[in-house]
Amino acid sequence: MLIATPKGLVVFNNLGVITALNKQTEVGNFSVFPNPATDALQISSKTVFTKVEMQNLTGQVLLSEPVHTSSHQLNLQNVAEGIYFVRVTYADGLSVTKKIIKQ
Repeated sequence: MLIATPKGLVVFNNLGVITALNKQTEVGNFSVFPNPATDALQISSKTVFTKVEMQNLTGQVLLSEPVHTSSHQLNLQNVAEGIYFVRVTYADGLSVTKKIIKQ
């Protein structure tokens, strides 16, 4: 699905996860590493974000941390191995989700 917004074009996959943003905005352009991760996951963005959430495959929120930074580390030591989604929310309300693997 493709949606035009005031900030540009957003592409969603069949799970409702943003898979692409056009280059009109830096918001939504964040990276997660290492992926797969073991003990910690680093989240880095060019834009300050306000909240980080980690969800399981059913959408249950496992971790939710308010932040006000462009870089944040999630502690994954108490998280079981598997596939998860990390959602970053920006000050303008835009949320972007990426898939991660915990080993």
